Amino acid sequence: MMKQPRIRSSKSEEGIALLISIFVLLLISVVAIALIVSSGTESALAGNYRSSTGVYNAAIAGLEEVRARLRPQSPISFKNTDPAFLPAGGASLLPCAPVYVINPLGGESVAPWDPASTYPDTEFNQEFAGICGLPNMPANS
Repeated sequence: MMKQPRIRSSKSEEGIALLISIFVLLLISVVAIALIVSSGTESALAGNYRSSTGVYNAAIAGLEEVRARLRPQSPISFKNTDPAFLPAGGASLLPCAPVYVINPLGGESVAPWDPASTYPDTEFNQEFAGICGLPNMPANS
């Protein structure tokens, strides 16, 4: 007696390989999109870190310049440039009257106290407007 091959009567498994491959492709696509979004976020974080590091270093350089100018033996001391710049010994600075240390290039005019200048000081007016009675200057002049 010979066995005859069985012929399937139900075709319920047809196309399952196609569905599995589409599902795997969908998973790979989701992972790829997540990687692209992640790399964009990393780039933005690196740019923010780079700019904040530059601003921090510029602030430190400004503080070091002022420290150097406050030393009397320094050749760029305030006493060597303008004797009336600092108050007399023991006197304090006036409240709501910032003292600007500027270092203009060549014939450049730097006047942070003037809102119409190239480099206006908008931060002081924004932060101390209620305290010092100053008019609020726009942030982006």
